Amino acid sequence: MKSVPNLLSIIRYNINPDSSDSDKIAGNPYDQFRNWTGDASLNGTPLPDSISLKMEDPDDMNGDFRIVVIKGFINGRFIFFTNYDGTRGNNLPDTYASIALLWRDLYKRIKITGRVQLMPKEESDRYYSNKPLISQIHSDSDGEKQFIGDIILPDSPSFSPGIEDVRINWRGFYLFPRYFEFCHGHQFLLNYRIKYSIGRDNAWNIRRLFPLSLYG
Repeated sequence: MKSVPNLLSIIRYNINPDSSDSDKIAGNPYDQFRNWTGDASLNGTPLPDSISLKMEDPDDMNGDFRIVVIKGFINGRFIFFTNYDGTRGNNLPDTYASIALLWRDLYKRIKITGRVQLMPKEESDRYYSNKPLISQIHSDSDGEKQFIGDIILPDSPSFSPGIEDVRINWRGFYLFPRYFEFCHGHQFLLNYRIKYSIGRDNAWNIRRLFPLSLYG
């Protein structure tokens, strides 16, 4: 029986995507992002708003990252929410971070890098108050490296949501992009890669990049 590493080494992908939109390059990354997310939504791509989030810290040797959901894209900034407790949460403000989206059914990947800013507490609370009760409870239990005891269900007599305490830990963040990379997979690893980077004049520079593995 072959080992797992050997099985992984022989996996090959028969990439045959629709290449009709490969030459459609928007003049700015925001329109390009809207176009691609619109395609993912129309295609029924599972969880198209899920992202991998990683702080860009050269001194961080742990390689920690977390999966969050994009909750908005307004005025040139991405919005996401996560638990503020733990090293990953409270170190996010005023740092650079990268987010990545992978839509395997469309053979598309997006990487975005920018500075993170903490959302005002009033805005975080406004979003939090609109979440279903069970989601509010889960938010409070999402602290990093925390352990839980017995699970108490909402219909239990001892159940107490503690909403005011939860809001302190659950915060929103803005990511102001400085760099975008869009990758569309093609056969023979001749993938279509476009980079948008902001210049000193705050104008977006657009460059075609050398093909790279879609999953690399």
